[in-house]
Amino acid sequence: MSVLPEKIIDGTCFTVDVNLSEMREKGKPDNIIPFSEMDCHQQGGYFFYYDRKLKQLADLYTDPADILQVRTDEMVKVDPSGMARKYGIAVQAVPQRDCDCRADAEVLKRKLNGEALMVSILDRSFKIDERGLVPVKDTGTGILLPNWQNGFYMSKFSFFYDTVTGKQVSLPADMITPPKDVLLVTISNPLSTLIGLRRLKMNYRGDVEVLKNCRLQINFETRVFPLSESIVPEIIKENRAEMVKGSARPVSQKYPSLKGGKRRIHSKGY
Repeated sequence: MSVLPEKIIDGTCFTVDVNLSEMREKGKPDNIIPFSEMDCHQQGGYFFYYDRKLKQLADLYTDPADILQVRTDEMVKVDPSGMARKYGIAVQAVPQRDCDCRADAEVLKRKLNGEALMVSILDRSFKIDERGLVPVKDTGTGILLPNWQNGFYMSKFSFFYDTVTGKQVSLPADMITPPKDVLLVTISNPLSTLIGLRRLKMNYRGDVEVLKNCRLQINFETRVFPLSESIVPEIIKENRAEMVKGSARPVSQKYPSLKGGKRRIHSKGY
């Protein structure tokens, strides 16, 4: 994967990730500024109001003294190569505006004829389908994604990944040491593309112009982060504090993704 561009905002470095359509604070992948929540600037690009104290989008509760207006170029200007990969087009074919990006018609044809959507996690390849991420070589259940009803409106999915087994894992909520060989993985939500391809397959009658107007993300890339940049260190810190107090109760109320029984952490877009 090529090096992603960066943008400095008030002294803080943000990675510009066009595949996920977001800017995220470097070293803190849970602190993001989505392009979908920015406003279009009349002279091109986007602008947004930034909370200088919290280093995120300002809201109604932000102190006016802490608000900074930030302007940024469109994604096609910041990372044209990344946008070309995202839509399966040549860099020379990348338009001047994000809203004009369309998937390559020939690539769409291949997808409609049975070519699978693919994604890689480190050195392993996965097919993307309605079940989730299905390993190409290994056997097993693969990596499950939220179903259509629960996951359609999520911009991305995150999960814990065992680099040895190549499988999705859940972490015990009462852990006091970080697990070995586990990373946090994030992928852009593929459900809208899967639904779009399904509808095209039902309705497409050979009209190339229809394919030329499809704004579907064709290529997906995963982002891999160490657990030190996830919520895990905070959970471990609080669990250790509970042990010092003489309590065996894990911190479960603060993290709604913890399930009953032997509580475990299931990261799905944390």
